[in-house]
Amino acid sequence: MRKKVSMRTFSLVLSIFLWGCLGFALVPNCVAADKHERAIGLYDVTVHFQDPAIDWMQISDAFVKQCLIDNGANGCIKLVYLPMRFLGNTTPQTLASSEETPGLDYAISGDLYKDDKGYRMEACMVTGKSRKMVLKTVRPSFTDPKEAPWKAMMAALELRSNNKGSRLLADCIFDYEKTQREANPRDHAIAPEFKLDGEDTVTRLKRGESHKFSISLIDCDGVSLSGAEVQVEVHKGSVKPATVRMDGSGKGEFTYTAPNENCEVQVRAEFPYVRGSEHMGVPVEVKFSEVQVGKVAGWNGTIKYKLAGSITGQAKKRGFTYPSQLDESATFTGTFKPEAIDVEGDAYRIVSGTGSATINDTIDEVNQGTSQRTRNTGKDSVSIPEGAFRLLFSKDGRSYSIEYTKVMFTMQYTIYEPNDPKQVWQEASPLNWFVPPLTLKDIPMPSEGIKLKGSRKIKVPVNLVGMVAEVEAEISWGFEPMKETTPAKH
Repeated sequence: MRKKVSMRTFSLVLSIFLWGCLGFALVPNCVAADKHERAIGLYDVTVHFQDPAIDWMQISDAFVKQCLIDNGANGCIKLVYLPMRFLGNTTPQTLASSEETPGLDYAISGDLYKDDKGYRMEACMVTGKSRKMVLKTVRPSFTDPKEAPWKAMMAALELRSNNKGSRLLADCIFDYEKTQREANPRDHAIAPEFKLDGEDTVTRLKRGESHKFSISLIDCDGVSLSGAEVQVEVHKGSVKPATVRMDGSGKGEFTYTAPNENCEVQVRAEFPYVRGSEHMGVPVEVKFSEVQVGKVAGWNGTIKYKLAGSITGQAKKRGFTYPSQLDESATFTGTFKPEAIDVEGDAYRIVSGTGSATINDTIDEVNQGTSQRTRNTGKDSVSIPEGAFRLLFSKDGRSYSIEYTKVMFTMQYTIYEPNDPKQVWQEASPLNWFVPPLTLKDIPMPSEGIKLKGSRKIKVPVNLVGMVAEVEAEISWGFEPMKETTPAKH
């Protein structure tokens, strides 16, 4: 025997859900805030006849409660239920067949009919905009009016069932929206997202230069949105084409051309799409990597100097030979701002910076026929004078140069007995040690992005007693642009 269901329980549960959804339902133009969400309006059962044995509220409560049981989601669809009857409202809220419901993706309702065979319960789900039929079920006729609530529950359950059993309503909606996407590939999708081809990096262009961007558009189920039309916008410069149609693989390209001024530009792509429910989808967009045009406001940079190696020298006219071990390094960090004077290309000079150095040299040398061993050791930090370091860009924007003047540090040197490295011959005395002036020219600009980094090996002259030797040193550097930009010159 089928268990009798308490109508009081139905009413209580529905009232709780109504209260929880009240704030959402009171907004006439409410729209799902997440691209995966679908707003589902749950309406009362419409009783199409007069019969004192039929209680529409009990029937509707049973119908809506059964719908609310299914709150499952999948990777594309997430349900947001909006029962239409407010708490305590004794007026039935039935679905008008021809009126658009703002903000609802889908509407679920029931109908109870009566004819010479008895009562017949039906349920359906339609789109919220045009009332297009999505799901429908018709229950067999029954004669006992007390069974009406139970038949309403079963109609709600069978609405999302097929010959294999009951399903999640989210899966039913997903299958329906896939058919709409296939029929309307230009502007229909379920929950799409952009994917950038390549890294999201800063791109630096010279004035008037063009750069090609690539983009992919896929839906939540991994399907490439072939034929979809993407809108591209910029507030400075131009893009061509402004409407990009995705190819068979869901990929598209457009070209951005920089304006003839120094500026920072954000390239934005948007896909305005329609959900299967016929409402506009939650906007999906992507902001491409920042584009810097012309001279940036400044740079933060680091330059490292490293000299290490062994040399064997020969004293002039003495015939003596001696080995020496050099280990010297320095690091310079600073902020670079544009030069105040006009130059052929963009130029920046250091305005504030510091340098630190460490040396640990062992020099065996011959001085006036006497062999001696000298240790130059120490650490020191200094402030870098403004303008001592410069960063220069070529006029065509294809290369840059780094130059700096001599930077002096104060170290200590101690002379030891030549045959006893631990025996001090002369106590530690101040030593002025410096990184020699240098210019690194014609460094190619990076093919992607705006960060400048690299390294070079150079020959550095080293003055030792009785000779001048060349030792290989490595220079490495890294520069990043400051966030703000320099106003364009007019």
